[in-house]
Amino acid sequence: MPSTTLTFSELLKRSMKKAKPLYLTTLGVALLFGCLMAVAQAMSVGLMYLPALNVSIVTTTQIILFYGAIVLSSIVRIVMQFFMQISTLVVACDQVRSISATIRRTIHSAGRLLWAQVWILLRSYVWVSIGGILLLVIDHSQAIFITSGIFLITFGMLMGIIRLPRFCFTNIIQLRENMTALQAASASYERSRGYWMKIVGNSMLLGLLTMLGLLFFVIALALCFIPIAFLQYAGSAAGTLLMIFSF
Repeated sequence: MPSTTLTFSELLKRSMKKAKPLYLTTLGVALLFGCLMAVAQAMSVGLMYLPALNVSIVTTTQIILFYGAIVLSSIVRIVMQFFMQISTLVVACDQVRSISATIRRTIHSAGRLLWAQVWILLRSYVWVSIGGILLLVIDHSQAIFITSGIFLITFGMLMGIIRLPRFCFTNIIQLRENMTALQAASASYERSRGYWMKIVGNSMLLGLLTMLGLLFFVIALALCFIPIAFLQYAGSAAGTLLMIFSF
């Protein structure tokens, strides 16, 4: 890990310097995905209010349209944010300066990067918490279910805290070194050995800066009517660029 000996301020300066030539590409991709998200969300909101415009629609249909729109909006948001994240990785890792090339590379890499995230969840044992939640949902009246559920949830969360930071460079290694999901996850875990505290500490500082930055952008939104989808992408892109250029 060549950059792990640098301080957070040095990493930040290095990231900003390397990201400077990529600002226009990042901005263009942000606007594209932001517009797509805004259109999709506007359509889902329209579906939510459609039942109110037609009193002849039966109650069951109203419920389906309303909650279906909420689910659709959530899915669209998750998918768009996932592609936003990948596009930032592509721009930074491959130094792509063309929006069309970024989109093509993003679509081409989406499947294997998604599989890497699934594999990370499996290897970090975070999924164990889901089993605990299911036990509590199935029967929360018996002590054995309650105890087992709480234990599994706690175990999964602790394992996630301990192991997840070690996998944070997986997608970067995939793109830079053209590894499979399993190879990249193993490489990230091995190369980050002994740097857990530094990774977590830098992530916490980055999160604080991102929160302050989003606060600034929210104020700018109120004053200048900046699209909210673009602001969400800006915060995500800033964190991704810092992580990539510190690697």
